Amino acid sequence: MPIIYEYIPFLILFFSTFVVVLGLIPILSKVARKYGLVDNPDQHRKLHKNAIPLIGGISIFYGVILVYGILLLFFPTRILLEDTSPSDALQFIGLLVASILILVVGVIDDRFGIRGRQKLCFQILAALILVGSGTWISSVELFGAKLDYQDSWSQAATQRVGKKFDEIDSEHASQDQQIAARVAGGDLSEDLANAQKSRIKAKARELKSTYSSQLMFNRILAIAGVVFTVLWIVGAINAVNLIDGADGLAGTTCLIVSSVLAIMAVYTGDLSEAGVAISLAGGILGFLIFNFPPAKIFLGDAGSMLIGLVLAALAVQSFLKEAILYVCIAPLAMMFIPIFDSATAFIRRLATGRSIYATDRGHLHHMLMRHGLTNRGMVFFVGGLTTVTAVGAVLTVINKTPTFSIIGVCTVVVFLISAKVFAFAEFRLVCNRLYRFLRSFLVSGKSGKTAHSSTVQLQGSKEWHKLWEGLTDFGERHRCHRIKLDLNLPWLHESFHADWSLDSSAEKDEVWKTRLPLAAKGRVYGRIDITGGLSEEPTHMILLWMSDLLETLEPAIERLAEAKEDTVEIQQMLFISEQEPLHKTIPAEANEAESTPLNFTK
Repeated sequence: MPIIYEYIPFLILFFSTFVVVLGLIPILSKVARKYGLVDNPDQHRKLHKNAIPLIGGISIFYGVILVYGILLLFFPTRILLEDTSPSDALQFIGLLVASILILVVGVIDDRFGIRGRQKLCFQILAALILVGSGTWISSVELFGAKLDYQDSWSQAATQRVGKKFDEIDSEHASQDQQIAARVAGGDLSEDLANAQKSRIKAKARELKSTYSSQLMFNRILAIAGVVFTVLWIVGAINAVNLIDGADGLAGTTCLIVSSVLAIMAVYTGDLSEAGVAISLAGGILGFLIFNFPPAKIFLGDAGSMLIGLVLAALAVQSFLKEAILYVCIAPLAMMFIPIFDSATAFIRRLATGRSIYATDRGHLHHMLMRHGLTNRGMVFFVGGLTTVTAVGAVLTVINKTPTFSIIGVCTVVVFLISAKVFAFAEFRLVCNRLYRFLRSFLVSGKSGKTAHSSTVQLQGSKEWHKLWEGLTDFGERHRCHRIKLDLNLPWLHESFHADWSLDSSAEKDEVWKTRLPLAAKGRVYGRIDITGGLSEEPTHMILLWMSDLLETLEPAIERLAEAKEDTVEIQQMLFISEQEPLHKTIPAEANEAESTPLNFTK
């Protein structure tokens, strides 16, 4: 009974926040519609039918603040305060300030729109506010030895080293006096005395160097601790933000994560962090009542970034202050699904040359729904995956070994990739890039001897590879060095990337490059990158080929994109003709090349 009694304040926090958020949402929804804080469909990325209020994050924030504030004011129990020290209070003040900042930025983004790099700057600023308030990785344990570098940049640390230097100098002076006394008494010759003085002086220098190096090493670790803390917080913010792409998904995932975080914090005795985590979980559950498919409200960037920030900060305060291996792995396992989804998106965009802020339909929830799951089925499936990794995190903390977290994470990754459910295309992209990188070292290229082509259907099922065959033929005819085609049609759930190259030993100043955007009807379908070398062809002929290629390639892509059946005959849109010239009016004397140009017939 006493044990149950200790957890009653947590239950009060959870259900109070849940009820308050339930009451706030209808009120805030009317305010949001009045002031235009809604998500309007755009038939490109936002495919819902009606305008949806973006007040999930605001409701959760006000719910947690109101409930936590009232309970702290009228019922300051031990679990809510945990004998809070001034440094702990400063950390929570920092969390509040950072949360307000990220919420305001998110609301502005939801209402007016902010560029990705601008949001990133504010996210870094919020992370630095947390670091400045004391929420950072302030010590590390290596090979059983704990290194505490929390105050390595403080004046006290410098004074400690200075005190050590004074002790060394004092000891050195004392030993010199003893040697001088022995020389004066005839017990020691001048030569031996000088030798001993040299050894003592060298030892003093060595000790000073050791203390200076230790201080410098601790300062480097402190900088690394700050950098890793900022990366962790910013990464968590964007991980939750990116997984918020389907009704109920981010809410369900974060509900599991915050609940597990509260359980682990209670187990480790971090009761204040547990209180915030369980209150957050109650608010998220209240939000889910309105956000579960079909959604009546959305989190918005304000909500997803806020939840990511709070979860990341609580993880640092509870587990990552002391960077012990099993303690560090537990939060990573707990938040693995959002992190894995974001990392895969980053790899996909980096490997295809797209902007890291580009939108696509390659996230985990998109791929699961393409495999036939309904929105609700997908939410339960991702919730199950999150539970697997979260249970591994709990067992890691209880048993103080990273084994359980590693098993949970590896199980999820191997299942998703081997079943080709998610991240398989990105795995192929990485393998292709690695193959090209290694081949550039192992093969001494003789120009134009061997062609290499790779294609990856990132999303969708349309027959882009048939279009690609015509482009590779174009590359061979015109002796191009490399052709890259990247198509991204998120409104059709289609994405395709292909890369073709010929071995070439040409120098950089002998190579020309061009990037052609592919667009039609006001929509950008993708781009094509073409690289070639100097040849007998005049420059205006090369530009003419590019013009003709672009003129006929875009309609071909548009027709294929709009085709109702995936089995549309690509050959009717695109094929190579060896009889007709590339352009009707090319003068005979201008076309001296032996290669036959590419022709697209309509």
